[in-house]
Amino acid sequence: KYRAGLSSQMTPGRINALEDVEFEFCLHRAVWWQKYDELIEYKKRHGNCNVPRNDAHGELGRWVRNQRAQNRRVWKMEKTNMTEERYRALMKIGFIWYARP
Repeated sequence: KYRAGLSSQMTPGRINALEDVEFEFCLHRAVWWQKYDELIEYKKRHGNCNVPRNDAHGELGRWVRNQRAQNRRVWKMEKTNMTEERYRALMKIGFIWYARP
């Protein structure tokens, strides 16, 4: 509300204090980075980012599949959650965008 200019208990000082302890204001962003960290760990163990969807890593596999789908939406110029920051982070770890099933 505060950043939108609406009445709020939030102040610039409170925002700074929360940012100082790395408070994540956006839950979706926090979850994305948590899955990214899980993908890094998966790659360390398995040597790639091709996480299967149908085993013990099912949730991570679905997340990986969704990242590929979001990237396709970028190229189709459709609404997407894939940001430049996320794209670069995935590229940095050698993410394969077009994996065969």
